[in-house]
Amino acid sequence: MSTYKIISFDGGGVRGAFTTQVLKRLTRPPYNLNLESTHMFAGTSTGSVIAAGLAMGLSIDTVADFYTEQNCKYIFSEPRFFGLMVLGPKYSNRPLHQFLSGQYTGNPQFDKLKHALVTASFKLNSKYTGDWLTVFFHNRQDPAHLSGKPEFDYRNLRLVDAVMASGAAPVYFPSYEIEGRGTYIDGGVVANNPGVAAIAVASGAHNLDKQDLGNIRLLSIANGIKPENVSGSPKWGVMQWLNPFKSSPLVNILTDGVSDADHYYCLSMLGERYRRLQIQLKDPVVLDDYKAVPKLVDLANSNDPAFEKKLGDIAEWFNAP
Repeated sequence: MSTYKIISFDGGGVRGAFTTQVLKRLTRPPYNLNLESTHMFAGTSTGSVIAAGLAMGLSIDTVADFYTEQNCKYIFSEPRFFGLMVLGPKYSNRPLHQFLSGQYTGNPQFDKLKHALVTASFKLNSKYTGDWLTVFFHNRQDPAHLSGKPEFDYRNLRLVDAVMASGAAPVYFPSYEIEGRGTYIDGGVVANNPGVAAIAVASGAHNLDKQDLGNIRLLSIANGIKPENVSGSPKWGVMQWLNPFKSSPLVNILTDGVSDADHYYCLSMLGERYRRLQIQLKDPVVLDDYKAVPKLVDLANSNDPAFEKKLGDIAEWFNAP
């Protein structure tokens, strides 16, 4: 049995510019990472935007072009309530929906995608469980186990709906309702790094092409981290933890902290069959900071020898039989 290759993409808003540029670079000489050998793409939030495009067959060049400064500015172009997150979502999700609808030509169903796809989301109102529910939309379901469970049948789920549900970041965007399925928020609240979710789907007992753990190779691509000093937190309240005027410490902890935990799980399960590409940022980049896009592109194309060696090692490891 050939190695089952997975690439997963973290959430992070505009930091997806780094993700796409570094993956584009990896597919070029001298690295020549073979993207076509990938069996599954997984993503959360902005990572789901990337994973969905690649899973439907778009080139990495096309997906990288999603993340121009102009496009990112457009996505965050309709602030609500003066952009103050204490009064409601900071932005309308209409520009994001319009943008994705224009990029995912035909808005394909999950069962029509070229590659396996996993996108993480969080459901606020499940009629089956009676409460909230972590959701991993994917297209490797065995129909034999879906009888009488339409809520968990993703075969006819449309790509735009899945990505909107995965990217409905609390306080930034409103929750997203999929007709007949319920209301969802950003998957980053439970799996900002979707690597573990991808492993679970690939090795799940009810999947059409169930894989053994020993057959899985996972490349996890992050998009930069800058841990912040949260001194004084014992005295903090809502305004400090969810600061509407700058980077929100609680949101950053929930996303970056969860990503670190998933990194540990993946490494424990897969060992040498797992790699994670992460960088340290000099300054924090919040998910709507479209002006940071050029800087993120420059980071992805850095000629730092240590970074170049890391890219070369990853490409050689991924391309191995």
